[in-house]
Amino acid sequence: MPQAQDTTTESQSDGETTANAVIGVRGARQHNLKGLDVDLPRNQFVVITGVSGSGKSSLAYDTLFAEGQRKYFATLSLGARKRFPILPRPDVDAITGLPPTLSLSQHRGNLSPRNTLGTTTEIDDFLRQLFARAGIVHCPQCGEVVSSQSSEQIGETVLRFPERTRLMLLAPVWNQVSGANLNELFDRMVADGFVRARVNGELYDLNDVEEIPAVSQYTVEIVVDRLIMKEGIQSRLQESIETTLKKGEGECIVTAQQAGEDWVDHFFNERFACAECGISFPTIHPATFNANSPQGACPDCDGLGYQEPDDDESTAGNITCRSCHGTRLNELAREVTWQEKTFPDLQERSLEELSRFMRAAADEVEKDPHPVAVLAARKLVPEINQRLGFLLEVGLGYLTLGRTATTLSGGEYQRARLASTLGTGVTGACFVLDEPTGGLHARDTRKLLDVLRALQRRGNSLIVIEHDLQTMQAADFLVEIGPGAGAGGGKVVAVGNAESFQQTGSLTARYLGQPKIPQESAVPRPASGHLSVKGVNRHNIKSLDVEIPLGQFVCFTGVSGSGKSSLVMESVIPELKRILSDRKPGVEDSSQLIPAGAEEIERVIQVDQQPLGQSPLSTPATYTGLWSIIRKLFARTREARLRGYTSKRFSYLSAEGRCESCRGRGVQKIEMQSLTDLWITCPDCGGKRFDAQTLTVRFYGKTVADILQMTIRDAADYFDKMADLKLILQTLEDVGLGYLTLGQSALTLSGGESQRVKLATELSKQQTPRTLFVLDEPSAGLHPADIEQLIALLQRLVGEGHSVWVIEHQPQLIAAADWLIDMGPEGGDGGGKVVATGRPRELAASAATPTGELMAAWFRT
Repeated sequence: MPQAQDTTTESQSDGETTANAVIGVRGARQHNLKGLDVDLPRNQFVVITGVSGSGKSSLAYDTLFAEGQRKYFATLSLGARKRFPILPRPDVDAITGLPPTLSLSQHRGNLSPRNTLGTTTEIDDFLRQLFARAGIVHCPQCGEVVSSQSSEQIGETVLRFPERTRLMLLAPVWNQVSGANLNELFDRMVADGFVRARVNGELYDLNDVEEIPAVSQYTVEIVVDRLIMKEGIQSRLQESIETTLKKGEGECIVTAQQAGEDWVDHFFNERFACAECGISFPTIHPATFNANSPQGACPDCDGLGYQEPDDDESTAGNITCRSCHGTRLNELAREVTWQEKTFPDLQERSLEELSRFMRAAADEVEKDPHPVAVLAARKLVPEINQRLGFLLEVGLGYLTLGRTATTLSGGEYQRARLASTLGTGVTGACFVLDEPTGGLHARDTRKLLDVLRALQRRGNSLIVIEHDLQTMQAADFLVEIGPGAGAGGGKVVAVGNAESFQQTGSLTARYLGQPKIPQESAVPRPASGHLSVKGVNRHNIKSLDVEIPLGQFVCFTGVSGSGKSSLVMESVIPELKRILSDRKPGVEDSSQLIPAGAEEIERVIQVDQQPLGQSPLSTPATYTGLWSIIRKLFARTREARLRGYTSKRFSYLSAEGRCESCRGRGVQKIEMQSLTDLWITCPDCGGKRFDAQTLTVRFYGKTVADILQMTIRDAADYFDKMADLKLILQTLEDVGLGYLTLGQSALTLSGGESQRVKLATELSKQQTPRTLFVLDEPSAGLHPADIEQLIALLQRLVGEGHSVWVIEHQPQLIAAADWLIDMGPEGGDGGGKVVATGRPRELAASAATPTGELMAAWFRT
């Protein structure tokens, strides 16, 4: 194994060996990095760890990945580079030996509700090809298998149109294809004697191609003939139909307009027509099964799968589309079958079920009587099975292909992209990953580590930011950044393989190599009551009854997909909120799902990992309310009063004082076409968000921009004498966020960081007695040392008479709980049951479940 040097010593003199064996970083000063030098072994599994805010992401993403991205753009042609901005070089003296870099982070950006797991992993692309080439088309009206029509039959159907009906015969010649060769196509059509075409639904003269709007894909239909229904047109009509079928390769569109009505398309072809109903259908293409294409989308919901409720409906939020029933597809796409299953059928199955079905189908494809279908299935089914296998290996077997990407956790989204990358067979690259074990049970983490090893064995370098002890122990090489967070970090504290690293005595090394003392209560803390939950039916949970303690720190555990969120977040908490909102003085609570115990709860605070906002304008300062207080302080200064500035002047949401070039964002978005959009520092305000006049006002020597750039820890010291600000800032520190800056964009926060900002915001308010706090994996993104701080905070809440419920996989936090409710035994359809309850040591004693085994190993250490 190539050995990376301890960078606290002088650089190796053997430059050639270092260049070939390692990724060398010299003088990295990005963000809080302090001239950092480090050598990372190439083609190996490297973990970068350290306390939250120590500079891990600054090294992995903002230095290494950023430099790799910059070098990639430098290889593009001059014409291609002109379409993109010049990417800034990271603040580093030199980086050597860096392979092409690929980033797999947990940040989902502004995903569209049209993105699903199937589109993210590209499995849907293969399924669309399979259904288009091997599927059997059924008539949506009668269910009969659709057969072909002859040109004479088509002519007979068209002749039934009423007298004076205007007709256009269109030949589809280009479907959902790039417009790179549009000029060439039009030139050929003109040479063949045609003069018009319908492009993306609009008519154009073939000589006016420059008038066609530039888009990524075009659908082109040549106008073969235009005529009006009247006596004596049979011969001309028949000839035009035959010409259209020839040009359209068996497909013909007759668009008709009757007096006073709109044009209506009628599809005919020599392949698809229902013998019973006489209805013709367009040729089946992969786009037929694409909800983001006009050819496949349900026309009533535009391919979203949901609709806004009518004015007379009391339903809150969107409702499932009544036409497509949430499948997103039109009726024709829903009636095509392969192996007796429709496309929506496969979208709704868990990946575990789908994998079993596809493996069984692989043995059946040879029985198909259609040779084209057999050839297509032979090629496509193995590709689909391989990609499904990767998704199962990264612990996502409980999800469905139809799951909307915006509902995936950051960890699920990152692992889905990892599985997709494995399917492409990339080699010789450097992958940068951000806590890929997030949301995984320890048992599933072992499977993920096998996948990462497979990726590394292909000749790839892995640089992984991680706090998980199991992952650190499996790594080839460890780098700890620290020793503290923010200004107190940015240095290499320790390096080495798992064995030598433990001898360094660093903070992380102590957790890796020394016994871990769980912060559980020495004396069992009694529950103040119990919430009785009866008959839960949600996803994989069927008729579940469970008693959940109150007045305790309760942890819901279980393997990924076992039903934890379905029980807590989607069943119990919504019903509790309904009970509380309907509660009336002197009237007992009424609920079939929660028949008893709700009277012990006065308020529910649910803290999830959803982003604080979808814009750079959302920051910790705005979300917590800090900025409203700070703006008022600036408005009271002498300079502000002389200039007539109100607090509104110091809001970057207001046009009064913000930089208009970036509209107060501090950054500008660069559209990167097929690549991920880039956010670059505003060249006019330098990222300060405000105009020059506003920045002349100072509060004790600081401008509003200076305050926004302060870390929460520094701001707590700066505003130490101001109680209202100090309370919020101290609470943010208590949840381990002292390293964040007040003006840090919500787009850059992890799910765990967003959750802790929300938690701190609630904790800084006046607390209602007997509050139930519900958190979803609050340990996400936290170093073991930070988790100790979080545990102390949660136990303090319980000590004050509140209840704390946590969904968690992290063993350190699980071991500190008063009571565990373990779901399982497996994920998906194999889960949905409570398999064990009790104190952590009681589950460890029996070791009868994966969580019990995890606790047994934890307490043995």
